Amino acid sequence: MRYWNRLIGLDDGKLTKHVFNHNSITYQSHVQSWSRNNWCSSVEDTLKELSLGDVSGNKTAVNNHEMIRLTDMYEEQSWHTRCMAKPKLMIYFHHKELGPEKYVTCHLSRNSDHT
Repeated sequence: MRYWNRLIGLDDGKLTKHVFNHNSITYQSHVQSWSRNNWCSSVEDTLKELSLGDVSGNKTAVNNHEMIRLTDMYEEQSWHTRCMAKPKLMIYFHHKELGPEKYVTCHLSRNSDHT
């Protein structure tokens, strides 16, 4: 998404911006055809999954902090859905607390005697 923001901010006279605009127009005109397999289509799909489809349509920059927040929420929802589809993981999900494990957040020094 940082690259998307960089492309949006480029001067219209730059070759990279011309290629981006051409690729975007090609994507929009061939949504149902074989040419959907390009960078613009990947970004478009990602933005739609995160409910940010208007960003690609309007070609506006994305707030990186908002993008990280939305991505985290999407991944958490996706993980929950996958867990509920598998009986063994469903039990795990009911006992699992979301967030980092305690051992990850524990600050132990090398000299401490925690083995």
